Amino acid sequence: KVLMGKPGKGKITQMKDLTPDSGKVTVTGEVFSVQNREIQRRGAAVLSFDMTDYTGSVRVSRFIASGEDRSILDKISQGQILTVTGNLTFNKFDDDMVLDPKGILQGKAEIRPDNAEKKRVELHMHTRYSALDALSDPEKIVARAAYWGHPAIAVTDHGVAQAFPEMWKAGKKYGVKILYGIEGYYVNDVEDSWAVRGSCDSPLDSEFVAFDVETTGLSARTDRLTEIGAVIFRGGEIGERFATYVNPRMPIPREITELTGISDRDVFDAPEEKEAMAAFLAFAGDRPIVAHNAPFDTGFMAAACQRSGLAFNPVVLDTLVLSQCLLPELKRHKLDIVSKHLGLPQFNHHRAFEDAMVVARIMEKFIPLLRSRGADRVCDIDGA
Repeated sequence: KVLMGKPGKGKITQMKDLTPDSGKVTVTGEVFSVQNREIQRRGAAVLSFDMTDYTGSVRVSRFIASGEDRSILDKISQGQILTVTGNLTFNKFDDDMVLDPKGILQGKAEIRPDNAEKKRVELHMHTRYSALDALSDPEKIVARAAYWGHPAIAVTDHGVAQAFPEMWKAGKKYGVKILYGIEGYYVNDVEDSWAVRGSCDSPLDSEFVAFDVETTGLSARTDRLTEIGAVIFRGGEIGERFATYVNPRMPIPREITELTGISDRDVFDAPEEKEAMAAFLAFAGDRPIVAHNAPFDTGFMAAACQRSGLAFNPVVLDTLVLSQCLLPELKRHKLDIVSKHLGLPQFNHHRAFEDAMVVARIMEKFIPLLRSRGADRVCDIDGA
């Protein structure tokens, strides 16, 4: 079907072979983008669309002056198979080589048939939802499977299930059974984690400092401390205690106040981070410090110390990692979940001192488990 001008009689040129010296050419391909536009003030229009033959791509562009036939603008749509004859020229508006069409002929895609008597089932298919790996439209995949007489097809995108709804709908439309799969990724986030950071050969019956912090948010770079709580414990006995608010010198977000109960009024006249951290470091001394999800707490402390010119290099134990290793029966290892599993009393979660007390009790429960695995000193823990 002729859409514009006269069909070309020349040999079809593959788009990968187009060069600035190609001159008059004839190409065949699929339209994958249409950018026709009106130029109101001049009463003109621009025919513009992109084609590909899957060896390369080319933009077809033509200026249509006021008074010229512009019916071609409504005849071009995405997905059409067109044969275009024209001159390959440089277009200063596109800053690229474009094909100025003299003739446009609409055709049909030639689809290779599947002549096999016993049809196969594709069990490994990626769609456009597999980032940087595929461009295929889910419905078109199913339509092609139906055209070939395939009874089913599997979708196995990289790490996502976003194509499932479209595949399901297309499967119903074309009568093809959809096999839902995924290329999943196994990430071992326990084996490379650490329960002890730093070097320490103290016995497990030595003194430890359990601690916790509350903050204005989750970023150690942009948020600040609002509270520090800590206790010294040894052999099941709780010793000295430490608790202080910290003035973050910034407003505490409403949702943080709702979570922790700490408001701007509470921290108004509290020590600033330098004074609070100096007091905590003096309290902890050279004892190993223990926290649940320790990188979060120590990240804020390290940032505060760096801003304040204080040294911060304690030996740190993480009860979250210990819980993942010692309590594999748990699916989640949040502080309140671990505490309940170990039979500890309920507590006021998200307040630093109470969380620190719970961390101490959890660590006391873990020490016999570590000893049963052959750990007698802090330096033995990661190997237990």
